[in-house]
Amino acid sequence: MTLKDFLSSLGTLNVQVIIKDSEGTMICKVYANSISSLEESLSNTVVEHWSIVKNTLIVVNLKGKEDVTPDVPDDNNQENTNSDETTNNDENTNNDENTNNDENTEQNNENETVAVTSITLDTKSLNLEVNGTATLVATISPDNATNKDVIWDIADSTIASVDNGMITALAEGNTVITVTTVDGNFSDECEVTVVSEI
Repeated sequence: MTLKDFLSSLGTLNVQVIIKDSEGTMICKVYANSISSLEESLSNTVVEHWSIVKNTLIVVNLKGKEDVTPDVPDDNNQENTNSDETTNNDENTNNDENTNNDENTEQNNENETVAVTSITLDTKSLNLEVNGTATLVATISPDNATNKDVIWDIADSTIASVDNGMITALAEGNTVITVTTVDGNFSDECEVTVVSEI
């Protein structure tokens, strides 16, 4: 009886079969219901004798078959497969951790405060008639500064008034308008001259 015929006789039973050569050296382990994985040369080898060790384990000795290394799955291969899966899982975990670290770094960068370094008015002097108006534009650097709040002030509020950069001339005379950043206390000035209406 060949090994293939012997395994076929066991049907679909989930029985592990230990295959040994004529000297008693183990060649491999295989389940009775997976005979298709055996090499043809091994499948056609004659069974010398076999014995039942326990209900789910049978030992088969082959006649004159030595030093055979069949291409069948064994416990070592299973262990190697598990090791590969564990390694891949570890790599995936590390990749996830790296991705999370990158996201946290980007979030921290977004939360960083960017300080003001300077403020500049678009003009240093203005000439207005009484009741005339003009608007001053203040530019803060850097452009991505976190706090761009400013305070507008005027030296003589009887000559002119200022509201968020909008100047209104009230009476003849000279005065100075100052804009100051809340962050860093940087400032710039504009001299205003008011003349009578023509």
